[in-house]
Amino acid sequence: MLQRGELLENATVYGHRYGVPRPPIREALAQGKDVLLRTDVQGARYIKSILPSAVTIFVASPSWKELERRLRSRAADTPEQMELRLRTAHQEMEEATGFDYQVTNDNLARCAAEIEEILARERVRPGREPLTV
Repeated sequence: MLQRGELLENATVYGHRYGVPRPPIREALAQGKDVLLRTDVQGARYIKSILPSAVTIFVASPSWKELERRLRSRAADTPEQMELRLRTAHQEMEEATGFDYQVTNDNLARCAAEIEEILARERVRPGREPLTV
């Protein structure tokens, strides 16, 4: 897919390759649907650079302490991997102001509702240009 240009964005993160395929996004947009992508800060920045009318939302933990607790509670990483994740998370939190919106995930239902409100406002925002991928 990478060689054929079928990825909107791709990166190697924590030793794993990730990519966002273009075809399903293109299809959904053609049908008038909203498309939500879960990317890291780097991916969001790249997508925004090639699709300036894309809306970016940074979903943040309520505090650094809570973010660290969430990451550590997964218990899926070696100590070295955990330190890398924590350093990366700290760097990414510093970039939140570069996003169009920031939402705090202190309550999942409230966080989801806030994202839905953002999507609803953006759909009817005057001057909003449609995305083409």
